[in-house]
Amino acid sequence: MPGQVTVRSFRFDRNLEARDSQHGILCAEVVHALAPDAELLFANWEPDSPEQFLAAVRWAREQGARVITCSVITPCWGDGEGGGPVHAALSRIVGPGTAAGDVLFFASAGNIAQRHWSGPFHDGGDGFHEWQEHLKDNVLTPWGTERVSVELNYRPGPQYDLFVYDQETEAEVGHSLARERAADRSAVVRFQPQTFHTYRVRVRLSKGNGVPFHLVSLGAGLSTATAHGSIPFPADGPSVLAVGGVSPRGERLSYSSCGPNSSRPKPDFVATVPFQSAWRSKPFGGTSAASPRSPPWRPSTGRASRKRRPTGCVPPCAGPPATWPSRATTMRPATGWPSSPSLIKYPALNPGRWPGPVHPSDNG
Repeated sequence: MPGQVTVRSFRFDRNLEARDSQHGILCAEVVHALAPDAELLFANWEPDSPEQFLAAVRWAREQGARVITCSVITPCWGDGEGGGPVHAALSRIVGPGTAAGDVLFFASAGNIAQRHWSGPFHDGGDGFHEWQEHLKDNVLTPWGTERVSVELNYRPGPQYDLFVYDQETEAEVGHSLARERAADRSAVVRFQPQTFHTYRVRVRLSKGNGVPFHLVSLGAGLSTATAHGSIPFPADGPSVLAVGGVSPRGERLSYSSCGPNSSRPKPDFVATVPFQSAWRSKPFGGTSAASPRSPPWRPSTGRASRKRRPTGCVPPCAGPPATWPSRATTMRPATGWPSSPSLIKYPALNPGRWPGPVHPSDNG
């Protein structure tokens, strides 16, 4: 790490070490290894406050940041299709990518390809959604006893209710009803699981005509899942460059989220993971390690390479992991690179400690 790092907390308690995690430091280590002369900024924010997240991004730009990397996902802050008010505000902050002062915002594609479901609403006859024919329950298997978050998001129009039940006791452990929510774009149920218990998720259409939706499980496995469209906020946005993870052989890692999430192909780039850390024996994996690798740093400088984009740009993942993509490389963005990049301040944005969410494998 460099000798000096500029930091600021956007948590309400201003605590930079609110969570015992090395995640943010590992992200910064990747940047420092590739661009040792780049100036680093660290910021964290209140996990449930999109306003504080936007304030952190705004601060980074005001500090002169040219590139931002974010390796944390928050599915419920968007509609799963790159839309919503938080994305609109983020686009205004980072700029359209046509001016010298605009910011390149890279984000991990997410590790939730196997814990995500998306598709049209299918009424099972009583208003509850069928995940498959005659299947109204999607089973959650927690990884431990840490908090589980089930997040449902969709475009405006209909209203959905979300329910979670304990499989062992049949008791409801949480719900989110449309009539109780102020803004109806998402529903979230969080709970502390019991040891060795499994849970089931149900979705009900309470008003309007059913439209496609996304459901994500953080901290637990999901029995019925679809990989397509699994890139969450912020990487699904039009002003954000999503970075997926691939093996050294160029094969998509099974957990790496992929599109299409909208008319724009996602992810925008891929990078090989894991990344071998210099200060711990365990390599740094997941798409969290992929995002900070994507800017094409010139060796021994904090400048960005303007060389021609290499081949291997990834399409939306329509096939199995072994067929997407055929080749992998760390790539520069197709458009939007600042016209005259100089020394780059590279903030490693993360909520929590320098920091990390409760479930490191739920980081991007």
